[in-house]
Amino acid sequence: IGEPPRKQDEAFQEQTLQLNNELATLTRENARKSRELERALAALKSAQSLLVHSEKMASLGRMTAGVAHEINNPVAFVTSNSATLRRDFQDLLAFSEVVKASLPELAIAAPTIHAQLAEKFEEMDLDYLARTVPKKIADNLEGLERVKRIVLDLRTFSRLDEDGFKPCELTDAITSTLRFLSPLVAEHQVKLETNLAALPPLSCAPGHLNQAISNVVANAIQASRPGQTVTVSTFARDDRCVIQVADAGEGIAPENLARVFDPFFTTKPVGTGMGLGLHIAHQVVTAHHGEIKISSDLRQGTTVTIEVPFHPPARPPVDAK
Repeated sequence: IGEPPRKQDEAFQEQTLQLNNELATLTRENARKSRELERALAALKSAQSLLVHSEKMASLGRMTAGVAHEINNPVAFVTSNSATLRRDFQDLLAFSEVVKASLPELAIAAPTIHAQLAEKFEEMDLDYLARTVPKKIADNLEGLERVKRIVLDLRTFSRLDEDGFKPCELTDAITSTLRFLSPLVAEHQVKLETNLAALPPLSCAPGHLNQAISNVVANAIQASRPGQTVTVSTFARDDRCVIQVADAGEGIAPENLARVFDPFFTTKPVGTGMGLGLHIAHQVVTAHHGEIKISSDLRQGTTVTIEVPFHPPARPPVDAK
């Protein structure tokens, strides 16, 4: 005849409960897998972006080396010619002065020649040429020296075609990096101050470390208001080199401090940054067996401290480039 209604209800409830438990388990498993998938996608996106960035930087290094070579050749040629031109003009000027001093005697001995020379001297305005031409040549030579410094700074800053660790003069590297950031400094109307200690050579991957420092300093500049100062300092602590970048900007909210090194995390307006600057800096410093730390107070500023050993135990891994 069948089971009593009460037993049927109990069986139905038990089956419903079992199905609900299974559904809850599947829901939790689905949520867990969704989180794992999101993390995997974020890691993949980060790896792809870092790979693209690394390839761009390596290409920049190779291009820089080629461009520097191509620029240095004509610059050296023009510099040599300008120096020769300055010497020859001084000789020509000295000759002209001798001729000019002889004009009174020529007026008596050769009036026609005297008249032609006097007319030419007046036409040339020799005094004006004597004042301006040496200055113009000196300005040209100064400009060429600036081009040479820019090329040297570019090579010092990038050096991304070089592989592995090598000794680096950190003060020179930071100075070159800051010169390349001068347009950003001018745009934000901030001041840059440096307290760079005399340090022993640092064994590092120069181009990559320069990139990390550049990212940190650029962030400090962008976080500052017009008239504020960004200070870059270096010193030694035991067997480690310390680089500090301090600004007096708005600071970082406490809830964001733990996320500043996350890829694609940024508090900047849309279109002004990808959120990879500090992430790349963290990757580079970690590859140098170092640490990067941030301390910040709202409306008081931020200090980023990079510490790397003077002699890391090994070369940086490939994925940190």
